[in-house]
Amino acid sequence: MGTILKTVLFLLLAMVILGLGAVVIVPLVVDPNDYKPALIQAVKDRTGRDLTIGGEVGLSLFPWVGVKLERVTLSNAPLFSDRPMAQVKRLDIRVKLLPLLDRRVEVNRVVVEGLQLDLERDRAGRGNWVGLTGAAAPAPAAATPPATAPEPGSGEEGAGLALAAVTVGGVEITDGAVRFADQATGDQVAVERFNLATGPVAHGQPVAIDSSLEWRNAQPKTTGTLQLAGTLHGDQKSRNFRLAGTRLALRAAGEGLPDQGVEATLAAEIATSLDDQTLTVTGLTLGVVDHLQLTGRIDGREILGDPRFDAQLALARFDPRRLLERLGQPVPADLQAFGAVALETTLGIGLDRAEVQKLAMDLDGAHLTGTAVVTRFAKPTIRFDLNLDHLDLDRYLLPPQTGAAGPAPGEPSPAPGAARPAPAAARPLAALAGLDLEGRLRLGRLTAHGGQFTNLQARVRARDGLLRLDPFQASLYEGTLEATAQLDLRGAAPALALKPDFRGVKIQPLLKEMLDMDLVSGTATLGMDLTSRGLDAATLRSNLDGSARFDVADGAVFGVDLERRILEAYALLKQRPLTLREDQGKTVFKTLSGSATIRQGVVDNRDLVAASGLLEVEGGGQVDLPGETLDYLLKAKVLPALEEIDHTARDLKGLEIPVRVTGGFGKPEVQVDLAELLESAAKTQAKEKLLEKLQTGKTGEKVKKLEEKLGIPLKDILPF
Repeated sequence: MGTILKTVLFLLLAMVILGLGAVVIVPLVVDPNDYKPALIQAVKDRTGRDLTIGGEVGLSLFPWVGVKLERVTLSNAPLFSDRPMAQVKRLDIRVKLLPLLDRRVEVNRVVVEGLQLDLERDRAGRGNWVGLTGAAAPAPAAATPPATAPEPGSGEEGAGLALAAVTVGGVEITDGAVRFADQATGDQVAVERFNLATGPVAHGQPVAIDSSLEWRNAQPKTTGTLQLAGTLHGDQKSRNFRLAGTRLALRAAGEGLPDQGVEATLAAEIATSLDDQTLTVTGLTLGVVDHLQLTGRIDGREILGDPRFDAQLALARFDPRRLLERLGQPVPADLQAFGAVALETTLGIGLDRAEVQKLAMDLDGAHLTGTAVVTRFAKPTIRFDLNLDHLDLDRYLLPPQTGAAGPAPGEPSPAPGAARPAPAAARPLAALAGLDLEGRLRLGRLTAHGGQFTNLQARVRARDGLLRLDPFQASLYEGTLEATAQLDLRGAAPALALKPDFRGVKIQPLLKEMLDMDLVSGTATLGMDLTSRGLDAATLRSNLDGSARFDVADGAVFGVDLERRILEAYALLKQRPLTLREDQGKTVFKTLSGSATIRQGVVDNRDLVAASGLLEVEGGGQVDLPGETLDYLLKAKVLPALEEIDHTARDLKGLEIPVRVTGGFGKPEVQVDLAELLESAAKTQAKEKLLEKLQTGKTGEKVKKLEEKLGIPLKDILPF
């Protein structure tokens, strides 16, 4: 027995001595660098690329089995740049030896220094990474049954090389970089100074993660930094993972961003179950430049197949004006505009669909609610239904840009029909050209260009470059407006078609508040059929074509007392004292009606008819909208009521009094044509004398019989 025990101990001692000898001797007698040519050739045979190992290959066996590589590069594919596709400055990995005997892998720490990947895509769309995987592995023979896992307790568990546990002391990646260049599009993106450090990695134990990187983009030219930190909890068997204490910080600067750049932070708790295909984000907090804070929760399902996410988000009340100023963007002249915004929404998001299931937004006291759906992100289809209690658009107008009011001195204005250069507004309109959009908007009260609209309802449709409002309905100034509108974006210049129909509208406050013009009052019925091209107001006026009809009741034309002007002109003509009738500063009418055609911004009206208790007026003329001038010739007839006010008017009874209205919109000139008035008065007097002579004596009896026979008064037969 003692002999056997001595023999066993001797054998064990021999094995230990041999093992220690191997650990010490093998690194001395075996040079791993001798295998570099074989490794380089193997890579060449499989990928066609050149592998270069510039440094020495280090090997250790005890107490760590380790490999250390330095200055390793992999060449680029043919027809691409001369830069290596991949290179590593240093790779160091060590595994503890003795735990391997117990089927446990204990890695000290994986160190990767200076890893750089240069990815390229040529003009044909082929990437320089194609072919690295070599030929596809042959499919297994059909007769070979698939391997099955041993049943627990069968005694086969230990037959393989299954590992009992794997632990890693940590992963350290420093000074990494990934660069991508697309020769077809010119896009260039680079991620540089990528650093990643983790704590110990062991089964069932949390892993701390801390990483950072810098990035730069060529189009648009931007740069930035990104930092991410958190603790990863995971269970490999249940495939449940959780990233706790997630903190992300972003800084960006460059084209399209303010001079001082943009900063954003994000914090969240992220959990996922790969078996259930679920993802949950709780405690979500997103902050942007200390002014905006978004909080909420996100729940995802089928994340490995057809992922869908539900989100409940809330935007805390903030001051968007400060944010716009911080971002270097223009702000409205109204100091109270964009003073406070808050939002709550529920979203449903998929791979090619996003739905706003609930929306509640407050903007400076205005409350917006509704729903919206966007599908086919590559070519969006948008449907919406929105309700807004009130909105004052005038508050949000930007200050006018210096020098943007019109052409420079000495520069001619565009000719009628010519399209002006596309203004900045053309850029967002160009984006609308590709949209498929349809929805309804209801607005309780709207202020736009000074006009007041209530109970506004509109249906909006956009498809194939056509944007339509049909119908558009609103109440305004004790009347109603029904309209259709179309904007055609398919041509070189946007084309506008507009058909408004105003009924029972008080026209004085409408013109005064929207156009700052106090020209006419009354209750108006107005219909128009208009077309034009362009975007800015001046171009639209110059290109305006169409037709219009109007009927105004119980109103007045301000700025001129037509009755007094006629009486004054006649008194001057007859060298009589001026009328004692006071200037009313307006011409009152009971009815005012007519129709017009419009060509290149010039309104041509030939059937103007107006009537008051004092005058009847007929005539026509033109209104030049681009030039803001008018030229009208009117014929006025005095009614008996004017004779009662001023005896001078008795001499004008039956006369057609010519009145010419010319000049600018602001202060038109009204002139009574004295020469024509004198000629008309002479004809009238001659006619009266002739009638008086013909209606006396025997001639008068004959005239009377003739009138009875013809059924027409003699005064209507005379040619003057």
